[in-house]
Amino acid sequence: NHILVSALAQKCGFLWGKGGLNPLQKREEILKLKSLERPIIMVGDDINDAPAMAVADVGISVISATDLAAQVSDIFLTTEHLDALPQLC
Repeated sequence: NHILVSALAQKCGFLWGKGGLNPLQKREEILKLKSLERPIIMVGDDINDAPAMAVADVGISVISATDLAAQVSDIFLTTEHLDALPQLC
């Protein structure tokens, strides 16, 4: 998971990407990153991603996302896979 996240972050030109965290760790990482005063993007598709997406500046989810993840996302990709994300970036 961490390798996939890092590869996707690099393809999009993001400075950082980290996978393999539990929901509270994801949220805490986002809150720490917000101190950098840069836009923080959280990409997710499951209920465990919703807390972090809610505190990120931009939340991105896919069509197969759980209802809660979709509700807190700012951008909703109409594909089931995050492969489309680099095209958005």
